[in-house]
Amino acid sequence: MSQSPKNLDGKTNKDNSHGSPISNNNDALPNAVIKAVVDSTTSPEKFRRFLTYFIVGVFGIVTLTWIILDKIKPNKVSLKDGTISIEANKAGTLTLEKDNKKSIIMVLSPNGGIDDEWVDPEIQIKKGDSVNITASGKINLSLAGIIKAAQEDVQPKAPWNDPKGLSKNDDNNPLYPERNNFKTMKEYPFGMLIAAIRKDNLSLDKYQIGNERKFKAETDGKLLLTVNDIWLSAEKKDAYLPPEPTGRNREYYLNKVLGSINSDTTIATQQFLTWNKGKQDSEIMNKYNERKKKWDELNTQRNYGLWYQDNIGSFAVTITIER
Repeated sequence: MSQSPKNLDGKTNKDNSHGSPISNNNDALPNAVIKAVVDSTTSPEKFRRFLTYFIVGVFGIVTLTWIILDKIKPNKVSLKDGTISIEANKAGTLTLEKDNKKSIIMVLSPNGGIDDEWVDPEIQIKKGDSVNITASGKINLSLAGIIKAAQEDVQPKAPWNDPKGLSKNDDNNPLYPERNNFKTMKEYPFGMLIAAIRKDNLSLDKYQIGNERKFKAETDGKLLLTVNDIWLSAEKKDAYLPPEPTGRNREYYLNKVLGSINSDTTIATQQFLTWNKGKQDSEIMNKYNERKKKWDELNTQRNYGLWYQDNIGSFAVTITIER
């Protein structure tokens, strides 16, 4: 009778066809990879071939991932248990959802929406939902002012602000305080994080947020976000073009004349006072006409997001909705 072959340690191997397998199938792939790596070191040619296959394989995986995420752009990527999803909508959000609680994390640009001041992260709200919004970060409402300040080595007129908005001292323009009436929410500071629920195409329930605000939704609708600034329109002409230079408005346009003479207000004022009244009035009126010409062009082009386009920075916003 023939005997079963023995291992080096004297133990008898079991018949692979009738007993337990010598190796686990789960180890087959790792063992194959290890063997390929080991074999590749036996000669330079094998190593070069292995390295080429490895690089091509990695490149293929990266390319496939890029095509899926950048070109296909799925609206939602979810785990099977439904507790997390990544939604590639126009605001770009990360959504965590479990039971009756949903948390949305996003970065809010201060540049407003496409057709109005509101950014639409495509978040649906139901009446009675408890909505908690927290925010951090900094924005500046005047990119042009920052550039000019950097060129002149001075402090920018509009400082950087957090979601609470500008301080009371920085919020008001003493030369034209009426501009506050044209803000999206005129009773709150420029640059503050604000929200709204759009019930239909015409009506909005607005909420001041700042660093944090919790409220109960009073209606169904879309949750919208933005920073408090002025989105111009034909009806908001006076926000961009203060009325003709009489009374307080004279001082507004006088300041523009002085700025065109010299950046040093004292020197500019001295130069202005050497002019007779006729020339003074003429130069002030010229500044109004220059501004009016710009408004006419802006209104024709319907470039009403002009001031939102001048905002930079961002707010990190977390929205938690409980039903």
